[in-house]
This record gives sequence, C-alpha cells and structure tokens, in this order.
Amino acid sequence: LIRQSNLKGFQIPGTSERLIVQLFADDTTVYLSSEDDFTSLTVMLDKWCIASRAKFNEEKTVVIPLGDPDARSALLANRKFSAVRHSIPVAIKILRDEETTRVLGAQVGNSKNAVQPWTPVLEKVDAALQRWSLKHPTLEGKRLLVQWFPGGMTLFLAMAQGMPEDVEDKLEKRIRDFVQDDDNSPRVGMDTMMLPKEEG
Repeated sequence: LIRQSNLKGFQIPGTSERLIVQLFADDTTVYLSSEDDFTSLTVMLDKWCIASRAKFNEEKTVVIPLGDPDARSALLANRKFSAVRHSIPVAIKILRDEETTRVLGAQVGNSKNAVQPWTPVLEKVDAALQRWSLKHPTLEGKRLLVQWFPGGMTLFLAMAQGMPEDVEDKLEKRIRDFVQDDDNSPRVGMDTMMLPKEEG
C-alpha cells in the first residue's frame, strides 16, 4: 500500500528506486521527504489496519527529523514538514537532537552520544567475565569465553552502529584483564595472544 502510494520517500542516488518503507516482523520504518504529508501516511495506515484487522501502535510512533539543524528545529517547532502540510499529531513524538529511539536494536537519532548504547552492553560483558573468572578457566577456556561473551554480546551493535574507539579500548582492557587474570607481568604478550592460533 505504501509502496504504491504517491509518497516520495527518499531518492537514492544512482538508482531509480525510492526508499519509502522497511518492514521487519512487526516493526515498520517509513521514510518521508519534506514534500510528503504525514496525514497521507496515517490515512493509508488506518485503511490498512481496517483491512487487516491489525492495530497500528501509535504510542510507539516516533518521527526522526533528518536534514540540516535548521530544518530539524523547524519541524520540532511547527510539527510540519513545510508550511503547506498538515501538522504531525501531538501524540506522536518528534525526536530532538541528542535523543535516540530504538530501531531494530540500534539507537538512532541526530547528534547522539555514540557511547550511550554501549554502557549496558559493557555492563553485561563485565558481569559475564566476572562470573566466569570465579571458575578459573584454562587459557583455551578463556579464549572461547572471550569469543562468546565480549565477541557475541558486541557483534550486533558494532555492525549496526559501529564501535567508538574509547569503547573498543575499554573492551580490550576488560578482555586483557580477564585473560591475564590481572597478572601484571604475563608470560605471553597480549599482541601475541591476539594473533591467529597458527601464528601465536
């Protein structure tokens, strides 16, 4: 329904296609251009809900303004994409700069603090490594645990958002402390331990 609509969405350079909607399970992300009307979208969604007997969760709807800071500020102040468009309903949240919302596990927003979504991940990594360090695993066991916990717990967010350098440094220190068991004079250097098995 949305793809067949007159909504412009985003034009992607180098392609004839437009980016208008992405669906994943029960999450929907719609991309509107400054020329699109939010009311046209809500009318379509209401029709779809009636036809499918589904309920669109308006309380979870969030608008993420894109473009230069002045355009984002104007959207926040006027709740419109342009003067000739209808207003976005007050019940729908419009993100301010530095605010984020969760989109398929990633925190998305403008001028966001890149470290913020990593805090709970690092806390989970710490808890897992502390729990396992009490069991005094072998070096091979530690290698596996580092792959499972720091590696597994950070992979999605790193792929979705990238990992800030200071988070990477903190994670590396946690791994080093876990592997070396807080031994300040390890027998094998960390650089050597991080090499592929055939080389290190």
